[in-house]
Amino acid sequence: MKLSTMISCIYGELRGYRRWSVRREVEAAARLPRGQVEDLSRRLFERRVRESLRRFPFYADAVKKYRGSLPKEGERIFPDELPVWTRQDQREFFEVQEKPPDSAYIHQTSGSTGTPVTFHVTRESYEWRTAVSDRGYSWAAAEEGQKSFYLWAADQKEPPLSAKIKRGVHAALQRRTYFDVFQRMGEDEKAECCRIINKTRPSAIVGYTSMLIALARYARDNPGVLRWKARTLVNAAEGLQRGQ
Repeated sequence: MKLSTMISCIYGELRGYRRWSVRREVEAAARLPRGQVEDLSRRLFERRVRESLRRFPFYADAVKKYRGSLPKEGERIFPDELPVWTRQDQREFFEVQEKPPDSAYIHQTSGSTGTPVTFHVTRESYEWRTAVSDRGYSWAAAEEGQKSFYLWAADQKEPPLSAKIKRGVHAALQRRTYFDVFQRMGEDEKAECCRIINKTRPSAIVGYTSMLIALARYARDNPGVLRWKARTLVNAAEGLQRGQ
């Protein structure tokens, strides 16, 4: 475990976030036999569905309308018995949803699909998501503490100064450099990305698939502009299409 991750985990435990405990569970789960993983996934899936049915009448009504009745206690729940929760469903739900007591913050997607959605994030959800993400990124040498360059999206709304400072400190501990590519990715931005990569010399480059491709083509068409060779690339947020 990197020193930065240890500092982050200790901080998370002191704040009551169970950060260290969650990361240990995630690491242990990676070594479970396939059968145990499938059984655990099924049980956790059913638990989350039942919890959602109890907490959110909007979702319960959608499930009842789709399958004719709500699942009985002890009854198996199968994914194909549940309605697909679309982006439009989430947008309508958020309009009428009261802020949950366990909401840590509100997050909005970047809108790369053309339909941005907004939702509440719990502290538990955040800890599990970042732990699982970091485990996967570690397989590409892009975990916390590994010097990485991100072609990412900035906040939809300007965050308060305190949040910007906290995020800056966090990124420095993680050794991650972020470059906003969502607003515009023209020739000047691509050249600036190459300049930063040459300067920071990251071991991994992470980003939207389309932006990574755009930067790769720019570097190919402008020999010598990108002098540093990262060990790995991680494409995220978008699928990798044939020929890309």
